[in-house]
Amino acid sequence: MEAFFKNNKESFDRLSPNEASWDSIKAGIHKKKKRRKRFVFLKMAAAILLVLGLSIGYFTDSNQSYSVFEDLSMASPHGETIALDPSSNKYTLVQFWESGNLLCTEDNCYYYLPAYEKYKSRGFEIYAISLDKNKESWVLGIEENNLPWIHVSDLKGWESPVCIECNISKVPTSFLLDQKGAVIARDLNAEDLDGTLDHLLAQN
Repeated sequence: MEAFFKNNKESFDRLSPNEASWDSIKAGIHKKKKRRKRFVFLKMAAAILLVLGLSIGYFTDSNQSYSVFEDLSMASPHGETIALDPSSNKYTLVQFWESGNLLCTEDNCYYYLPAYEKYKSRGFEIYAISLDKNKESWVLGIEENNLPWIHVSDLKGWESPVCIECNISKVPTSFLLDQKGAVIARDLNAEDLDGTLDHLLAQN
């Protein structure tokens, strides 16, 4: 660019003797370029801050621990009290579901069940908390779908204390816990559950 200004200075001044000199035009061009660079830099900085903010928010939410999980015990369909004990497995999926909900049934049948069968022997467990109020419907949902993992409920539905403390607003909702009880992932979809477990258990 500097060579272009130098090589064409005399020609420009000769063609436009009564207008601003080539040096003035060049200075103006440089100012515009600086302003443009500053604008691009500010846009990039804003984008980086936005991404960092979202990332911090995600990891803050994902790596938190819920105190209710620390001493949670609920009744099984057979009346046995079963405690949630993340330390007994490498990873535990705490799942909130409801037998009459079609989405919950699809989640259980099509990818929670295959993942459970694949990773159970490698240290994966599911602790399923039902939001049913009717015990017969709850038990029937388990039996019809052949769901072999841990099932518990207090049959209080959406008024269940654990449901309220975890701010459950939809089913299915799930939390993947490590051995210390920390939440490392939430609401993994069909494509992510198997891949997440494969990656995590490969490191252990």
